[in-house]
Amino acid sequence: MKKSFILIISLLLLNIIVVAQWNPSKGLYSEYVRCLKVSGDTLFAGAAPEIYISTDYGDNWELIGSSPNPNDVFFSILIDGNYIYAGSTELLMVSSDRGQTWTTHPDYKVVTSLIMAGDTIVMSANRKVYFSTDQGNSFVYGGLQHSSDIRDLAYLNGVFYAATHSGLFRSYNRGLSWSKYSNIPTLTIIGWEGQQIRYPEILTLSAHNGSLYAGGIQRLFTTDDGGETWNIIADLNYSPVAAVIVSDEDIYISFFSKTFHSADHGVNWTMISEAGFDCLAKQNNYIFAAGCYNFYRADAKFDHIFKRIGEGMKTLTISEIYEKDGELYCLAKGEVPDYITPKEYFMVATSTDGVSWVPKKNLDFYFSGGFYQSKSDTIYYGYDGNKIAKQTLNSSFFKTYDSPANVSCFAFSGDTIFCGSSQGVNFSADYCQSWTRCNDGIWSYDITDLLMVNDTLFASTRDQGVFRSTNRGASWSEARQGIINMNVNKLKFLQGKIYAFTDTGLSFSANGGVSWNNLNSGIESIKVNDLVIHGDALLIATVDGLYISHNNGSNWVRWNSGLEGMETLCLYATDDKILSGTKDHSVWYRPLSSLGTSEIPHVEFGFSVYPNPAGDFLIIVNNNYPEVRNYELQLVNTLSQVILDTKITEKEAIVDLKKLKNKGMSFLQISIPELNYTETRKIIVK
Repeated sequence: MKKSFILIISLLLLNIIVVAQWNPSKGLYSEYVRCLKVSGDTLFAGAAPEIYISTDYGDNWELIGSSPNPNDVFFSILIDGNYIYAGSTELLMVSSDRGQTWTTHPDYKVVTSLIMAGDTIVMSANRKVYFSTDQGNSFVYGGLQHSSDIRDLAYLNGVFYAATHSGLFRSYNRGLSWSKYSNIPTLTIIGWEGQQIRYPEILTLSAHNGSLYAGGIQRLFTTDDGGETWNIIADLNYSPVAAVIVSDEDIYISFFSKTFHSADHGVNWTMISEAGFDCLAKQNNYIFAAGCYNFYRADAKFDHIFKRIGEGMKTLTISEIYEKDGELYCLAKGEVPDYITPKEYFMVATSTDGVSWVPKKNLDFYFSGGFYQSKSDTIYYGYDGNKIAKQTLNSSFFKTYDSPANVSCFAFSGDTIFCGSSQGVNFSADYCQSWTRCNDGIWSYDITDLLMVNDTLFASTRDQGVFRSTNRGASWSEARQGIINMNVNKLKFLQGKIYAFTDTGLSFSANGGVSWNNLNSGIESIKVNDLVIHGDALLIATVDGLYISHNNGSNWVRWNSGLEGMETLCLYATDDKILSGTKDHSVWYRPLSSLGTSEIPHVEFGFSVYPNPAGDFLIIVNNNYPEVRNYELQLVNTLSQVILDTKITEKEAIVDLKKLKNKGMSFLQISIPELNYTETRKIIVK
């Protein structure tokens, strides 16, 4: 019996190995990169509250550290051998082992610059300059305290330099005294009434081959005699200089609105990007440029064509995927640091294949819900709690209209627009200029979704199920007979049936909402977010990942290979792919053909792995025990390095991760050599 059982297992597992898994798309990254540093073959990036490294020129990234404050932003990074110093809005972090462990120093805030001067660390923080001679264990006040921010530091030929909003300062005696330059030809303009307006700001510094370079408003200056004389080598743009790279004859300069390159040390300049960046870095022939939600790489040998990178960093939440005129669109949501809590931002991105995505336009920060893409090029969405915004896909201009509070959904019937909100259902017959309530017969005003099927309008509610109207909202009747959970989050019409997604599964009606059947076997306590149907397959997106059924929803099994631990929010089927939008992990895809096969997902069969994300430990349960008693376990980081390797013989094993050197995303490989079986899971180690 045991031999035959193992033979069956072997055949099943060998069949499973060839089945396609979910794969991540590219191009939708939400990190706010404010600082870059190159050290040998490693590129370091301070991305909002996290620190990443890449050893393959930015193709892939590994998380090595993060601030305890989730709303923090890193401004500066310094590398000195195995020591890493990272300064942020809230603290200074120091690692003596290349990012394996970190010590935090919360007394130092707004750490804008970190440099080395021989064996001394110089830091600008708290609007002061500090010095450390014991590798960052302690700092001594360096004699300069400025009412405006100290933006950058430099050290050249025994002299310390500090760039501030009111000019450039220098110290010859390690900070005992500082003096201000008065001879830098900073920008001066004539105001409206004829008065002179001077812009003394010096915002960035760079020392190279005995010369000092200082960037201010519009101009880049240089001196090779310690500041006795200054030359203007760039006078290009009114906005401030945000970043400078000097490399022999090559100079790269980024303003907040444009980026330029000179191959002859400032004699001639060429604009290489119409975007401005917060930071620049050069590694061999590659130029890296980063800023708010944008991270690019260009090869200087190929005309500085910038391509978006960031694979392995934090990605966006995808709440909608749809297709128009042969092109795919998605609504993506991310976060940008703010003073108290992160602020959400929204964008519409496009793709031709579902694999590579390009941001098309940003929506306003005050997006509040109810996204709707009409048959035209116009999108509608709730705005700032009590307005509706209308915007075309090819324009950044949007117009707002007063609306019911907290609009959550839309439906259209000819020229009439319906919206659902916390005030029930309202309609407008004058293109959003005015709204009229139409709630007669609806017991709950907390509307979650609207669906127009032929001439019948359906409304789902937070706590009273579904209602329908056959007279364009003039009156409503309940349409909830048979629905188990009255908290209905979304409605969808597919293949002649109306589907209702609830907090505890899925219901459908084949008779226009008169009665409902429940498809909850195996998902009785799981919130369902979306559904697609292809062939004999029903695929649902849930808070617990993806589930598939090949018997009309009578039973459901997981379909998560590669998506373990992720919440899935939306689904869309193209001619050759099935796309899944996730919470915090962008868009994933796999062949559409795999939907129509009655495959047995290996995630259900072999091993249970939790928690994910993992902290100090990982629990692995062998569901085949005792028939299968031995298996091998490896943890591989994103650089294909094995960071943990062990053999396990117990049914339930606890794997200690506390001493793990590499944190962030890794791949867990479980192997049974005698069955020629290997499965891979994506694991996040915090």
